[in-house]
Order: sequence, then C-alpha cells, then structure tokens
Amino acid sequence: MKFDRIYIGAGAPKDARFLFKLLRYDGVMVGPLQDEDGSQSLARARCRGGRKYAVTSLLQVQFAELASPDGLDFGEKSQVVLKGPLWGSEKRALFPYNFERTVLLLYWMGNLDASLPSRLPWDLWMRYIIPYLPFDSFDPAPRERVCAACSSLGPARQCGRCRAVHYCGRPCQRQHWPSHKSVCVPCPPG
Repeated sequence: MKFDRIYIGAGAPKDARFLFKLLRYDGVMVGPLQDEDGSQSLARARCRGGRKYAVTSLLQVQFAELASPDGLDFGEKSQVVLKGPLWGSEKRALFPYNFERTVLLLYWMGNLDASLPSRLPWDLWMRYIIPYLPFDSFDPAPRERVCAACSSLGPARQCGRCRAVHYCGRPCQRQHWPSHKSVCVPCPPG
C-alpha cells in the first residue's frame, strides 16, 4: 500500500528511511528525521519515482524516538507491511473512487452472459478475489512528465532550483517562471 501523504509524529532514526518506500509517486512525507551528525531536523521527503526522493531539511527539532513495532530493529532488512481495508468488511468510503468503480463494473459485467467476469459466481469474486486485491489496485499509473509551460511530452530540462517542474527548454522555463517562482522551494544538494 502506498500513500500520498505521511506524517511521522516521533523522531525517526537514520535507518528508518525505508519509510520513504511507502510513498506514491509525488507523495510527501513530513517528520523529524535523524541527521548524519545524530541531531534531528524536521524534514520533508517527496517521492520522485523509483528510488529517487527529494529530501528537504526544514528546521532543527527534538522529538522523542520512534518506537518500532514489537521491538524490531529499524534497518534496510526491516519490512513494514500495512494492510489496507478489506472490501466487503469495511465501509466503501475508505476505498479510492477507482477501486469502487471497478468493483461495480465487475458486478455489472458478471450479469452479462458473454463476459469473462460472468464465468465465476459473484460469491467467489466477493469472498476470494476482491478482498485480497491491494487497496490501490486500480489507481492510474503515474503520468508521463510534461512541460509546465507548453504541456508537450518528455521535457528535457527541470527547474534547477526545486527540480520538481519540467520544461522543454530555456524559453519555456523563462515563460513559466513568473507563476512558478512563488511556489519554488530549493531542493537540498545531494
């Protein structure tokens, strides 16, 4: 299960950076993270796709340490498994729109004689298939990058300051700068 937003309410050690993997593309995590020197700073991490994360240190803080579940040691070999709600036993409002829409479509197609979903009884769908689908199964894949100024696909450049916005070239970047500069936040080096 991946998330759009994550807030950490206690100081996370350096080896708890595996929590970044819980972010969806362009998802943001905010919380106190331990720095290389052992101090803590309130940090914001944004998923840039794959294993790329833009981490910004906002200010120095001091929080109590994050307690690991069941006394497990944080580290790269730690595995955090978060279970989403189960269809049929939880409220529908907990599910994303795309999940509910797909289940309703499967139900409708199950009533059509010539459709593939109609080959299994609806009871099997509800008992053994749909509840075991991941919470975000039917969410759309991340879209391809587009130029912020002209919306053309596959821009070759990105904003050198925040690295969050992409452009076809220098003319598009100059054209878009007046509207982008108010939201542009410098990306930390590294």
